[in-house]
Amino acid sequence: MSDIAVEIELTPDWIELPLSPAVDLGSWAVTTAGQIAERYAAEGEEAMPEALVRDLRGRAEDSRERAPQFALALFLAGFSASVAWLETEVWKPSEAMPELSLEHLTQALSYRHFGEPDLRDVQTAAGPGVRIRQNVRGERLLRLGPRRVLHTLTYAVRPEITDQAVVMRVSWRSAALDEPVETMADHAAETLTVTAATERENTE
Repeated sequence: MSDIAVEIELTPDWIELPLSPAVDLGSWAVTTAGQIAERYAAEGEEAMPEALVRDLRGRAEDSRERAPQFALALFLAGFSASVAWLETEVWKPSEAMPELSLEHLTQALSYRHFGEPDLRDVQTAAGPGVRIRQNVRGERLLRLGPRRVLHTLTYAVRPEITDQAVVMRVSWRSAALDEPVETMADHAAETLTVTAATERENTE
């Protein structure tokens, strides 16, 4: 359990996935799919509720396996499933990485499946960070088939109030969504804030 809380600003197109085992995913997925369908209808698009339910449940189950601090999925009108996914997690100093410097974080989070990643320094509301844009090998479509390419944008941030680090990952599959998803992710990173969990609890 982390002793810091992370918050970001996102558009209503992003749906937060319930990570607590106390939440019944079946009921949640049905209710949330109905809300997404209503939003699609307001935008002049028809939804496929059953497909939305399957995707919502599957995405929440997948995120629960990794247990991030929070996770969201992006649902855009005209699509029957989520098109991008965002997770944040908090890294604490460990024996393997006693100092969570941006240099060490960059090394740990960079992959070279398709060449060198695009690295850029960034400044967030919580503190300095690094932006890592790279494509990685995703899951296989079939047991012996080729792996799908996963487009990813990762931000590693060193908040000024703690010795811990925040990692925010955004991933998607369609190259056609590179520009809009990167724009959304960059905005989210700029708004990223960190507070002490005890401080947040005292204000609620």
